[in-house]
Amino acid sequence: MLNTSLSIKEISHLIGYDNQLYFSRLFHKMESMSPKDYRAGKFRHR
Repeated sequence: MLNTSLSIKEISHLIGYDNQLYFSRLFHKMESMSPKDYRAGKFRHR
């Protein structure tokens, strides 16, 4: 996600999620941030 110009929607579809919102919710649950924040480099230390 960091090294591509693909949209979050395109990435979610490529990895098998037809629903971008569902992918974003799962991503947030696993990474404690949205895909958009992850891409922007707003990493949190665990």
